[in-house]
Amino acid sequence: VTLQKNGLGRLVLIAAFYLIWSLVKSWRGHHPPVSKYQIPTEIFLLAITLWIIRGPGGYSFSATAVSTLAFGFLVFFALSIMKGRNLDIKARTLMIIVVLIITLGIVTFFSSGAVIRAVAPFLGRNSTLTDRTAVWEALLPVAMQRPIVGSGVGGFWTPITRKAFDISEGHNGYLDVLLGGGFIAILLVSIFLLSFCRKAHQELSYDFDWGSLCICFLMMTLVHNITESSIHTFTSQLTAVVMFLSVTSSNADRRKQDLV
Repeated sequence: VTLQKNGLGRLVLIAAFYLIWSLVKSWRGHHPPVSKYQIPTEIFLLAITLWIIRGPGGYSFSATAVSTLAFGFLVFFALSIMKGRNLDIKARTLMIIVVLIITLGIVTFFSSGAVIRAVAPFLGRNSTLTDRTAVWEALLPVAMQRPIVGSGVGGFWTPITRKAFDISEGHNGYLDVLLGGGFIAILLVSIFLLSFCRKAHQELSYDFDWGSLCICFLMMTLVHNITESSIHTFTSQLTAVVMFLSVTSSNADRRKQDLV
């Protein structure tokens, strides 16, 4: 279903989190199973999904996908605990977290991975983050040649540049956005993500399960793009999911207007 382990990691990341979310929702009684086979089937699929993410031999796995999935679960259970204790998380707090993660992603390639290098050994990776630091050091000077508007959307990774760098992405979504559209594109992408964050927070008040799903996928996408690229293209599964959730979350605005 994919051509390499990072693509497989993204696919498994989306599937595993959704299955966990669906099982928890059924357990809470918010979404009764449509048949007696639904929950056993979802558990079986989840087991296969978690086995696949290990990779062949249990070592050739996407460390980014594993760490991102763990972060998504942490956010999901934190939101659930706050809900159980009737504690509300402020929209401003969520938006500050979004800005901080985006900033971390940008600082990562500017510092050649110095800010995240300490966590690499815990994921079975070396200090170069599987040669990502070398990629960032090579691409950053190129990005700084046209820092405002970049090379144009989809204009950098051509057959010529792929052959020259022997790669097809910058292994950092924020760097790839910078290469394609400069800091203007980073600003526009950040505005979109913050807008989605606001919509997802509103959704929590009307449908906590759906709102938490939106927030978790947003946070996972932000973290995933620190060492992989997905927000620079609509063909990425993660970007497609976020775009879909952003459209559906607009229902919260309409419900709010109806109540007014």
